[in-house]
Amino acid sequence: YAQSSQQHRLNIQRGTTAKMGYTAKQISLAIIPKCTGFLSLLGSSYIFFDVISSRKKRSQSVYHRIILALSISDIIASIVNVLSTWPIPSDTSNVFGASGTTQTCTVQGLFNEIGNISTPLFN
Repeated sequence: YAQSSQQHRLNIQRGTTAKMGYTAKQISLAIIPKCTGFLSLLGSSYIFFDVISSRKKRSQSVYHRIILALSISDIIASIVNVLSTWPIPSDTSNVFGASGTTQTCTVQGLFNEIGNISTPLFN
């Protein structure tokens, strides 16, 4: 037990995990976008439902229609961020959480571009 505990501490100091072979940085880069993307998804969804639920906001205010379009494009970008590394092909080395195929990766790339290009256009 003492040797395995000491080895575990050495692996943490080196930035590797003995169990999976991923560095702490690789794991962080896979998990953090999921968290921040989820928070962005919550905020954009709230704005979307707020504007949709009010007939006055939808029909009379150009501002609210622009905000609605911005929220939709941000929802798309947020979903891509939540998915993060999951759509990456599972045989890709050194990517924590990769469990997709080439097709899922391509679709994620398409929606990533749609969301990340359309969001600044509404700003």
